[in-house]
Amino acid sequence: MTLPGRACYARSVRTLLRIAASALVAACLFLAAAAGAAEGDLDLTMKSGAGFKGRITSHDATGFALKGADGEVRLKWADLDERSWLAAKRTVTDPKDGAALLALGAFAAEKGFRTDAEALLASAEKAAPALKGDVALHAPRIAELRRGEAEALLAKAKEHVGAKRWLQALGRYRDALALDPKSAKAQNGVGEAYFYMRKLPEARKAMEAAAALDPGFKDARLNLAFLELLELDFAACLKGLEEVIALPVDAGRAGTRPDLAKLAGQRKELTQEQAWEQLADSSAIQARDLEPFIREIVKGSGMKTEYRAVSEHYDLRTEVSQEYADLLVQRLEMIYAEYERRFGYSATGEQKTRGKGLRFPVLVFNDKKGYVEWFTRVLRNPQMGQMSGGVYVSMVKHLVFFRYEKIEDTQLVAWHEGFHQYLDYFIEGAPHWFNEGQAEYFGPSRIVEGKKRLEVGCTNPWRIGVIAQLLRTNRVPEAKWLMQTDAQTFMRVKTDPKYADKGTTVGDHYALGWALVHYCIEGEKGRWQKTFLNYFKLLCDGCSHEEAFERAWGRTSWAAFQSGFEAHCKWLVDRAQGEGLPK
Repeated sequence: MTLPGRACYARSVRTLLRIAASALVAACLFLAAAAGAAEGDLDLTMKSGAGFKGRITSHDATGFALKGADGEVRLKWADLDERSWLAAKRTVTDPKDGAALLALGAFAAEKGFRTDAEALLASAEKAAPALKGDVALHAPRIAELRRGEAEALLAKAKEHVGAKRWLQALGRYRDALALDPKSAKAQNGVGEAYFYMRKLPEARKAMEAAAALDPGFKDARLNLAFLELLELDFAACLKGLEEVIALPVDAGRAGTRPDLAKLAGQRKELTQEQAWEQLADSSAIQARDLEPFIREIVKGSGMKTEYRAVSEHYDLRTEVSQEYADLLVQRLEMIYAEYERRFGYSATGEQKTRGKGLRFPVLVFNDKKGYVEWFTRVLRNPQMGQMSGGVYVSMVKHLVFFRYEKIEDTQLVAWHEGFHQYLDYFIEGAPHWFNEGQAEYFGPSRIVEGKKRLEVGCTNPWRIGVIAQLLRTNRVPEAKWLMQTDAQTFMRVKTDPKYADKGTTVGDHYALGWALVHYCIEGEKGRWQKTFLNYFKLLCDGCSHEEAFERAWGRTSWAAFQSGFEAHCKWLVDRAQGEGLPK
C-alpha cells in the first residue's frame, strides 16, 4: 500500500537530487576552469608598489601586454621591481635559448635570488651544453648565497632552541644542512635538537658527522661529551671534556670564567647575557665547569665500605649493607614498572633509547652526614646537601639520598626522585608541575601486602595537610595558571603579580602539583587521562611547553576544570581523614 503523496514525494526527491548533482558537476567544472585560468597568472609588483595579475599576451623590447580579470593593460619592463621583472622575463624566454637563460640566471644570482638562479642556470646548461663553463663561473656566488641562507636559518634555529621548541629547531637545522652540507654548525645543530628530544642514536650520528667535518669544532665535541653523560658513560664523558679543554680558545674570546669577567669589565655597556654571547668561548668554559664534577664521579662513591646491587635498570651502591642494597634495588624496579606502565612504549608509543645498555646510578648513604659530604666533595655544594633529603642530580645523572629511620620514608624519596631520573630520558626540562607533580604522585605508593606490585596514587602524607590548609584559606590558584607557570615562578625564585595575593610558597606548589596530577590521572573517572598522556607525547615529540599545552589543553573549559580540580582536592582531604591522617 502506498501512502497518499508518497510517490509524488519520491519523484520530487529524485528530481532534486538530479538537479543538485548537475549543479555540483557544473560547480566543479567552473572551479577547474577558474583554477586553470589562474594557474599561469603572474603576480607582478611595480617599483611604485602597484600590483597587477594576469598573463602576458604580447611583448617587445620596451614592455608587454598583461591580460587579467579586469581587462588588458600595457606595462613597461623598466617599471617592474627586480623579482617581478625576472618572473615576467622567464615566461617570455625561449626554453631552448641557452644564452638568454644564462643571462637571466646571472641576473638572479647577482640580485640574490638563489633558487631562481639555480633553476635558470641549470636550464641554460641543459639547453646549451657548451655553456657549462659559463654556468660554472656562477658557482661561487651560488655557494655564497646558500651559506648566507644557511646562516640565517641557523640563527632562527638558535631562537627555537632558546624557547625549547626542539622540533622547529630541528627543521631549521635540517634546512640549513640541505643548503650547506659541509656546515659543521648545521650538522651539530641537528644532533643538538635530537639530543633535546632524547633521540640519542640520531643525536650521536649527527654530532659525530659534525666533528668529522671540523675536528676543531668545540661545540660538537662538547655535545658528544654531554651525550656520553646522558648515556651514563662517565669515563667517556670525562675524556670528551678533556679534549674540548685541550683545544685552542677561540680568538678574541675568553676560555675561563675569570678571563670572561676581565673582558666583560672592559665592556661595561654589555649585559651579562650579551657578554656571554659576544665574549665567551662558551664550549671551553662549560667543559671546564663540568670537568671537575665528572672527575669526582669517575673516582667513585667515596664510601668507605660499598655494597652494590645491580638490576635490569639500576646500579645501586650503599654503605649500609648488602641486604639493604638488595631491598632498595628491588623496590626501585617495582616503581620503575609503574613508570613504564604509564609512560613506556606500550602506553605512549614513545621509545627513547639511551644508545647503550647502561643502568641508572643510585647512591644511598647511611646518614645525612655522608650525604652532605658527597655534595661537598663532588659538586662543591654542601648547601645543596644540607637543604635536601634526596636529589636526582641531573648535572651528573645520579640519584642520591640517605637512609631514613623508616623504610617507608626512604622509599618515598627514592620513588619520588626516581621519577625525575626516569623522565630525564624522555623530556629535556619538563614543565615543573608535570615533573614534580608526578614525582609526588609516585612517591607515596604502597606495596600491596602479599603481592609484588604497588598501589599508586595513594595519599601523600607530606602534602595532604598543605592541600587542606589551601582549601580552608581559599588560596587554591587556578589550575591553568599552575600548568603554565615557568620553573622560576614554581620554585618561587620570582613571583607572578597575578597571584601575589594568594601568597603560595614553593611547598604549596609541590602539593598543588601532586593534587593536579592526581586529578588528571584519576579524577572524574579518568576523564583527563587521554589529554594528560597526549600532553606528555607532544613534549616528547619536541613541542615547546607552550605549544604542547595549547595543542593538548587548548579546548578545555577551564571553569569546569577548576571546579573539578577543587572538588578533587576536597576528596583527597576527605580520603586522608578516612585513613586516619590529620586534616
